[in-house]
Amino acid sequence: TEIKYPIVCPGDATSIPGDAPSIPGDATSIPAEDSSIPGDATSIPGEASSITGDAYSIPGDATSITGEASSITGDAYSIPGYATGFPGDDSSIPGDATSIPGEDSSIPGDATSIPGEDSSIPGDATSIPGEASSITGDAYSIPGYAPSIPGEATSIPGEASSIPGDATRIPGEAPSITGDAPGITGDATSIP
Repeated sequence: TEIKYPIVCPGDATSIPGDAPSIPGDATSIPAEDSSIPGDATSIPGEASSITGDAYSIPGDATSITGEASSITGDAYSIPGYATGFPGDDSSIPGDATSIPGEDSSIPGDATSIPGEDSSIPGDATSIPGEASSITGDAYSIPGYAPSIPGEATSIPGEASSIPGDATRIPGEAPSITGDAPGITGDATSIP
C-alpha cells in the first residue's frame, strides 16, 4: 500500500526541515521555526519570539552574537553577564559590561575595557595589560604590575615592589622585602 504524506498524528511533525505542526511543543523548523507555544523558539539562529523563557539564539535569552536586543528579565545581550555586544556592549544593568574591549560602565563590578579599563569602582581594574588603579586588590597590569597595594607586584618579569612578600622579578628576583632575601633558605634570587 502506498503511503502518502503529510500524515497528521498527535506529536508527529510534517517534515524536517520545514515542520508545520499544530501540536503543542512542536517546532516548525530548524532553522526557521514558527511557533506560538510557550518554550518554543522561532529559529536557531534568528529566533523571533515574544514568549517568556524563549531565547533569541543563544541559551540564556539572548538575541544574537553579536547584536542581541532583549528586554526580558534574565536575558543577556550577547555574553553571559548582560552585555549588549561584542564589542560595543551598552547596558545599564548591574553586572553588565559595556564592551570587550571598550567597556564603559559606572556599575559596581563592571570593568571599562580589556585592555584599557577605566574604572573608579572597588574591584575593577583599569586594564590588562596596563592597569591603572588605586583600589585595594586591583593590579596594574599582567605583566607590568605597578601597584601600591599590599600583596601586589610590579611586574612579571621585572617586579619592583616594597610590599611584604612581593618579589622584584621572576626570573631575577632582587627584593629588599622582609622575608625575601636571596641568601635565605627557601628564598631564591631568581627562577631561574
